[in-house]
Amino acid sequence: MKEQLDRIEKKIDAIAAHLGIGARSAAAASAGGAVASAADLDGQYGNPEVRKDPKDWTGPSMVGKSFSDCPAEFLDMIASLNEWRAKKDDEAGARGEVNGKGKPKDGHFARLDAARARGWAARARAGGTKPKAAPQRRAEPEEDPFGYAPGGHEDIPF
Repeated sequence: MKEQLDRIEKKIDAIAAHLGIGARSAAAASAGGAVASAADLDGQYGNPEVRKDPKDWTGPSMVGKSFSDCPAEFLDMIASLNEWRAKKDDEAGARGEVNGKGKPKDGHFARLDAARARGWAARARAGGTKPKAAPQRRAEPEEDPFGYAPGGHEDIPF
């Protein structure tokens, strides 16, 4: 009976994560943080690249990989690391420290990356859906719309 409930809960979490209504994985729920919506994860900045492995990570290095290519356990560690960074930035801003643009420090972007890491972890646990591919640009036409062939500029008198 417990196994059935766990499977149902995982399916509900996967559906809610796909719909972007804030479902959280068990690890993220215990960590207590926001989860990025499906629209954010599929957006332009929703799949960041890993810049550095957490010190506690014992698996293979994930540096240079996108969040969508990382295991859920690694993403949970990234989420908790980013939450810690956000808290430290908030404390620094409260002390009057400023960032490079002269504004008080805050943990906004660290929190966004933590939420995105939780979102990708939920997707990985639900079956690992990759981000949607960007739409392809149409190839340029072979001929000039004015009737000139490509590279056929010999006729031009100047």
